[in-house]
Amino acid sequence: MGIAQGAMDRTLAYAKQREQFGRKIALFQSLRHKIAEMALKIELARGIVYGAACARDRKNKTATLPAMAMEFCRTRPRNGKPLSKHQSVHFALVEMATEVEIQKKFVHVLINDHMAGKQVIKETCMAKYLMTEMSKVLASRCMDIMGSDSALESHELTWMFRDARVTSIFAGTNEIMKTIIAKTMGL
Repeated sequence: MGIAQGAMDRTLAYAKQREQFGRKIALFQSLRHKIAEMALKIELARGIVYGAACARDRKNKTATLPAMAMEFCRTRPRNGKPLSKHQSVHFALVEMATEVEIQKKFVHVLINDHMAGKQVIKETCMAKYLMTEMSKVLASRCMDIMGSDSALESHELTWMFRDARVTSIFAGTNEIMKTIIAKTMGL
């Protein structure tokens, strides 16, 4: 984490002093978004470390996979065994569970910091951006795993997929979140 933070700090300093086309490159929107995404990933890493330390202190068990996808994969046979036992599905479920845990840890850190009176505008924007993007990816992956049944209008996952798509617009688009993050970083 220290290497990542050092690299980001140097990149930020460089972007603030380097000029291209008569302007500081820190003012270019695409670069601001890239730096904001780097900062987000560093904050996530901190959250994971913090969350792991807290979980160890409390001896908590990690959360289980989302119940709907897990239950479907446990009960749906394919080639004589449950979907959850096929390696590619197994890996997809583990990857999704990992993303959910990362998001939870980040939100825990954010809530604790807010309750301690810390300024969390940047991190709140990061959380909104990350979680809305990840919810779209997770809903899509669940639909891929669950197949054509999940695409029916009556299926709960179809509603979740639509909800996930629109959340990146509510309360400020994700591009606005990136712009706010970039501004808090002095870009």
